[in-house]
Amino acid sequence: MLAGEKILYTCDILYWDDRTRILAGQLSLTNLWFHFISTAEFNEKSNSTLDQEPQVVFSRDIQFGHFERIESGTTSCGLTKYFYHEITLRQFSNFKLLSPTDDDNFKTLQVELMKFAFPLSNNLVISSEDSQPMPAFVFKGEYKHNGWNIYSPLAEYERMGVPNDLWRITYINENYGLCSTYPKILCVPSTSTDDLLEKVKEFRQKGRIPVLSWVHPKNQCTITRCSQPRTRAIIRNTHDEDYFQAILDATPSCHKLIIIDARPFKNAVSNQVIGGGVEDTKNYNNSVRSFINIENIHVMRESYQKLRVLCTNDYRSLNWMTILENTKWLDHIVVRLF
Repeated sequence: MLAGEKILYTCDILYWDDRTRILAGQLSLTNLWFHFISTAEFNEKSNSTLDQEPQVVFSRDIQFGHFERIESGTTSCGLTKYFYHEITLRQFSNFKLLSPTDDDNFKTLQVELMKFAFPLSNNLVISSEDSQPMPAFVFKGEYKHNGWNIYSPLAEYERMGVPNDLWRITYINENYGLCSTYPKILCVPSTSTDDLLEKVKEFRQKGRIPVLSWVHPKNQCTITRCSQPRTRAIIRNTHDEDYFQAILDATPSCHKLIIIDARPFKNAVSNQVIGGGVEDTKNYNNSVRSFINIENIHVMRESYQKLRVLCTNDYRSLNWMTILENTKWLDHIVVRLF
């Protein structure tokens, strides 16, 4: 155990994942870690551990920060029915904690797991001492340098050669009032005023106006990123159009404004129903639009979850490649590459 680590909960439990037999062992939950250690395999027929000399046959130590979710249910192994708590980790793996009965101790285990893995979202504390701070603050190290100062947005902009006659630095978002998901320091066309930025904000989802992300050191071509517009079907916004013109004017070597939309066209059109949409290139001078065809978050999440399941299966399975193809994950990768 680490210095300052304390065991706060222990119990005897059965452990099972796709790569092991059911193992009997002891689970210990500390203020930092999940510890499981087994000295025997579990005999499903006799419902007891196999007779053997006590020695560690399996152990697993996991930081609670690696827990993604915990789900409970029932499952069968052979002819035996078990109640389980399934723990899914962020590293493409999962395992189950089993019990032949759904007694109070097994229900208590679920509460304890949720408390240690997700203390804030469950309105629970790390221990019975309400005043005890989170472990990350208890065991924080002493460092020479403040990590928040390692990256300097101003230094990064200077590396790209801005501010200059074409681009300026603005502190309009210093208190995150313009956009809560943008940094404090933004780089925008020098001809655009902060008053214009406030007006453009109203036309962009969550206030994510176009801001400079990258500028070419020689020809001054740029990449600016933003969210989709709130076009509401046919409504246009002249302030947004003026701002796009300012971006085009800030790149004198480029005579065309290419609007790259990450979504498929059908998704962009359907988003108009809920107030989103696309820029009408007829209203933006010298502009063209291109769709990258990346599916929405729900499609990507479903594909990702299928890939996770595949990664826990036996790679020697005869239909492994077919299952991989059915995840559609490689299709999404191809879209990003080409």
